[in-house]
Amino acid sequence: MKLTLIRLLSVLFALSGLFGAWASRAESNASETVNVQLRWMHQFQFAGYYVALEKGFYQEAGLDVRLLEGGPGKLPVDEVLSGRAQYGAANSEVLYERLRGQPLVALAAIFQHSPSVLVTRADSGIRTPHDLVGKKVMLMRGRHDSDFYAMLLHEGVKPETVNIQPTSYDIKDLVAGKVDAFNSYLTNEPFVLRQLGIEYNVINPSHYGIDYYGDILFTSEDELRQHPERVKMFRAATLRGWNYAMEHPDEVIDLLLDKYRVPKTREHLQFEAEAMRSLVLPAMVEIGHMNRWRWQSMVDAFKETGMAASDARLDGFIYDPDVGASENRMRRIVWGLLWGILAALAIVSAMGVMLYRLRKEVVLRKSAEERLMRLNSSLRRTNEMARIGGWERDIGSHTIILSAEAARIRELPPGSVLKAEEALSFYAPEERPARMAEVERAINDGTPWEHESLLTLPSGR
Repeated sequence: MKLTLIRLLSVLFALSGLFGAWASRAESNASETVNVQLRWMHQFQFAGYYVALEKGFYQEAGLDVRLLEGGPGKLPVDEVLSGRAQYGAANSEVLYERLRGQPLVALAAIFQHSPSVLVTRADSGIRTPHDLVGKKVMLMRGRHDSDFYAMLLHEGVKPETVNIQPTSYDIKDLVAGKVDAFNSYLTNEPFVLRQLGIEYNVINPSHYGIDYYGDILFTSEDELRQHPERVKMFRAATLRGWNYAMEHPDEVIDLLLDKYRVPKTREHLQFEAEAMRSLVLPAMVEIGHMNRWRWQSMVDAFKETGMAASDARLDGFIYDPDVGASENRMRRIVWGLLWGILAALAIVSAMGVMLYRLRKEVVLRKSAEERLMRLNSSLRRTNEMARIGGWERDIGSHTIILSAEAARIRELPPGSVLKAEEALSFYAPEERPARMAEVERAINDGTPWEHESLLTLPSGR
């Protein structure tokens, strides 16, 4: 009897698989038109979408995709909520609107760290959020630059004490002194300022506890509910495009210049591609990866600053392609073949095992991440107790940010920020090329190093 039941279940699952494959082929045979609203005009920032379209990845998924340029007054969240687009790419405003009740779903985080920063002229003396009080700052509408508002509130700066103006989208307003701080992308405006010979400072929310995802691929609950298979196929094709784009940046740049007629120089696009690498982190993290703990920390930041209700929750916001595929498979089995009670029980049991394994994996991953966070915290405390100095290099502004101990060793005030050449000036001239080469290898290849050096201090010691 037991053997007969096992054989019966095997037949039922085999038939279910055949029906699922047939249904998938039937869906993909009919090309479905979908609109994707980009956050801004065509540039390397959206490289993965262009590759997925031009290499036929979307077509292989049975999708006729139209990429819609963004611009002033054409915002991805609004376009998706209105139904004019089925998918969009946006920043933290996706989560902000979800916490306010809008039916949005995050599919993938393309940038592990947001590229959104404020830039100021170096000669203005504006270097921190506190320096913005009484200054003219250009931002988008509140919800679309929510990370900047969260940064101000997190630092105890009331937004009403800052003269916030609607952005002109033109960095020349900062250059001309019409505004004191300008909302920018690390991948774009710094290049323009360098070309103009303007020295600048960067105020990055991530340096003040507001470390958000960026360029988030998202959709609506309605799209996910009505077309779960399309969502899955679109996401997979898009991430396939992103992996190819990050491995072949020069090919994407050629495409942007030759076909999309992007009004940027090749050098500007190369700068954008290289700057994105430190934000997407393709060598360290699977492109599109989303961590629930990280999303929760963003929710907590919104709550702490009063930008979200205390009972706001993430439920239903983070897309899980594995769970979605299981539910879709069950739906096809139940409504397509109308199996009897025995088949339904078998499928539910199989799903229970899958969900159990998935929950177990989530628990293990979360536990590992929490252990890593504790270790990092312990290491920082140990360094402070042992009076070990450290520093960070800001790739966007090419500055060195010293810890309190590192600043003390160099006879500098706490929180000192140095230009690269200023940091090297503490070493003997003959040592400087070697020290610079070590830093570059560490950044580009992850190569560790150690050395002992005598530093020349301001006091002459």
